[in-house]
Amino acid sequence: ANLLCLVDGTGSGSCLPADVAAVRGTVSTDECATGAAPGEALVYGLVPDGVREVELTAPDGSATRADVGENLWKASVALTPSDRRPEAVGWVAPDGERVAYAIPYSPDANEPCR
Repeated sequence: ANLLCLVDGTGSGSCLPADVAAVRGTVSTDECATGAAPGEALVYGLVPDGVREVELTAPDGSATRADVGENLWKASVALTPSDRRPEAVGWVAPDGERVAYAIPYSPDANEPCR
């Protein structure tokens, strides 16, 4: 199967079968993104055709929206406090299905970048 990989300039990213990505999208994180403020991470992804925005939600119920351009989106998010760090991202697919993913932070997300 053909793979689609979404990788940023530091090498962070994810890969999945292209046919799955076209229908379900994908999400990745980079806790040490170039240009990110200290204590922030870049969360980004790919969505299917027709999706115009995504919503990132935190454990405390707060939400952040990110616009989609050419099937791609990105958001800078604070890593602390942990109850306000987005833990999920979702969108409504063109067929009306609600798609949601856990945001895949690395285990050392709160450690300083080197």
